[in-house]
Amino acid sequence: MKTYTAEELALIVEKHKKWLLDEDGGEIADLSNANLRSSDLRSSDLYNANLSNANLYNANLYNADFRGIGGREINTFLSVAGIGRERRQTLWWVEEDSVWCGCFKGTMQQFESKVTETHGESLHGQNYRDAIDYLKKV
Repeated sequence: MKTYTAEELALIVEKHKKWLLDEDGGEIADLSNANLRSSDLRSSDLYNANLSNANLYNANLYNADFRGIGGREINTFLSVAGIGRERRQTLWWVEEDSVWCGCFKGTMQQFESKVTETHGESLHGQNYRDAIDYLKKV
């Protein structure tokens, strides 16, 4: 996975904004296979950007615009934080059924199986199952 500095990422987002506005120097953001772990993407306009297979774990996505990703007008990202042994953030991209939690990346069904395999009936396992139930109901 490609890793970007905060400055490199800011430049990519800036060029993408220019591309959206059809301004000189603009280009569509290609962040496919990017390690965006813990990146600050607050209020970024990433409409139609390529984020396929990007690691968004613990990224700050507050008020970011992800419309158009995956050919959809609306993309829903839900997250819960502070659960499990490591107090991790769990992020679910609903339309793609893609879950990120720590080094795990897979579908919600795969995540549920991994939680059972890793934590069984322990308190951490129950906390994860409660979080999964919550995410599915939102």
